[in-house]
Amino acid sequence: MEYNFNRLQGEIPFQQLKRISVDKVNGLHRMDWLDVKEKFGFEQSAETLRRYAQAWKMDLDNSLESKEKSSKNEEVINKYRSTTEIMGDGSHKSDRLVEMNDEQSKNPDYVLKAHGFDKSEWELVSAKNSIWNANQTDGTKTLFSSKISVKPKVNGFDVDRFLEKLESIKPKYRKQLTNSTDRLLTLSFVDLHFGINSCEDYQQKLDETIEIIQSKQWDTIYIPLGNDALHNNDHTGKTANGTQIETVDMDYATEEFYKFYTILIEESLDNSTNVVADYIPGNHDADITWMMVKMLAKMYPQIKWNTSMDAKKMFKWKNIFLVNLHGEKGINRVAKTLITEYRDYMVDAKTTEIHSGHLHSEKVKDEFGILVRTLPTSAKTDGWHKNMSFEGANKTSQLFEYDCDKLKVIHYV
Repeated sequence: MEYNFNRLQGEIPFQQLKRISVDKVNGLHRMDWLDVKEKFGFEQSAETLRRYAQAWKMDLDNSLESKEKSSKNEEVINKYRSTTEIMGDGSHKSDRLVEMNDEQSKNPDYVLKAHGFDKSEWELVSAKNSIWNANQTDGTKTLFSSKISVKPKVNGFDVDRFLEKLESIKPKYRKQLTNSTDRLLTLSFVDLHFGINSCEDYQQKLDETIEIIQSKQWDTIYIPLGNDALHNNDHTGKTANGTQIETVDMDYATEEFYKFYTILIEESLDNSTNVVADYIPGNHDADITWMMVKMLAKMYPQIKWNTSMDAKKMFKWKNIFLVNLHGEKGINRVAKTLITEYRDYMVDAKTTEIHSGHLHSEKVKDEFGILVRTLPTSAKTDGWHKNMSFEGANKTSQLFEYDCDKLKVIHYV
């Protein structure tokens, strides 16, 4: 077959020279190097052109080899049976062929991204990576058979991002009273379950509470907050215990929580000389509500905060001793525990009470002179409480007013 020395369609003169020179190295034609140099305008010597042609051939061979390897790897990847499995507990399993080097195979964030998971929303539980094919496409990466198990982060919540936002919060200061009456008011809201409920649902309760707060110049207002204030603990409809329940809009739920408590907090600061707030972990919302409370603590530094995850919170004011907890665990042993383990708190207390929630109904019993109160709620009845036959409970909330020695008034709102 006669060799085509003519310029091909779309070929510039240099590309023509390069093609003909490489083809001569490959033995596809017999034109002399000097003739090639003169015919196609190479300005240097014929020997220089020969050396250039050998280098051009090497570059072309490497390029073709790389393309061939890439093609083979793509064929292997296409033949590999990638699988994704969603487990009953909300975790995911993924098995796919991943292109990475040895160092990247040990990086959890890289492995998550390679499997298509956002590191801010998913947590790597386990990973097994084994070399599948050693043909390297760019000299640094190798194909791994990668099998991982992941679980959703709480609420798809990026803790680092939350802490950054926390640092940017500017404190708010309110002008507090300098003189006050000798009274304590506790805003003992439990089981608000925002998400199932809204501030609009609680508007009358909120109005009546503000009226009570503004009715006196309080020495102290005590706010135990949490206690299943939110219905879910994440965006997938799970509680803090991992139980799958109704899924609510958590963006909306947290906004309603924020609105409700900022109103109460600012009214309390305006109408008392002291405000104390304790975080009470609930079984529905322990983690997310804790984060909301940390935000409020940063925003209102005049309040004395206890944001620990301790289940029981002890509060002492003059001769009043109160214990707040959610009550889903060990409530029947709390009174005995106070007597045996916390007697120093009780030694000069004339009134000791335990306040809990969880059951969405009111109950009071006297244990060794300690009043154990299960507090009611105005929340709508969700699926679990319907199943447990709590839907007939009285829909109300209680605020407690004390003097220095005893309970004076229970305000039902």
